[in-house]
Amino acid sequence: MYLIYLLGTIILLFIGVTASFIDGQFHIDFAQIANYCDLSTFLFILIFCLLILLCTKSFKDFGTAFLLMSRNRKSTDEQYQRCYHAVKVVAITSVAAGGLRIVYTLVNLFRSMDGSVVSLVGYATITSLLSVFYPLVICILLIPVALSMKNAVKHLDR
Repeated sequence: MYLIYLLGTIILLFIGVTASFIDGQFHIDFAQIANYCDLSTFLFILIFCLLILLCTKSFKDFGTAFLLMSRNRKSTDEQYQRCYHAVKVVAITSVAAGGLRIVYTLVNLFRSMDGSVVSLVGYATITSLLSVFYPLVICILLIPVALSMKNAVKHLDR
């Protein structure tokens, strides 16, 4: 079921990024994808997520959460709780790292503004918005995994 959710989410994101209505007609512009790509922002957020998994020794639990959910395997209550915690920590860390990136980008923008650099405003604004976009996508992708782990703990408690 998660693969269906993942595929549907990717399709919806793709349509949201590339599609537009112009003069009442539906258009897909693949060039719009470039507006949503910022490697430095993505890596900034991803590295924080990987670091938190490594520092909390939850990397294995994070991967196990996907395996438990996709294969409908049974596990212990403790394992489900550790997996839930790992997924939750990644979601929270992605949002926090995105917030840090927004602050970092805007401080650099305001510091460099001398009245002649108007083109930086657009780039910094886009980068700031991508700092919100990437964590939201990460959270959207992790919600079913977290709910699956949490529901498994509730079923085992009964």
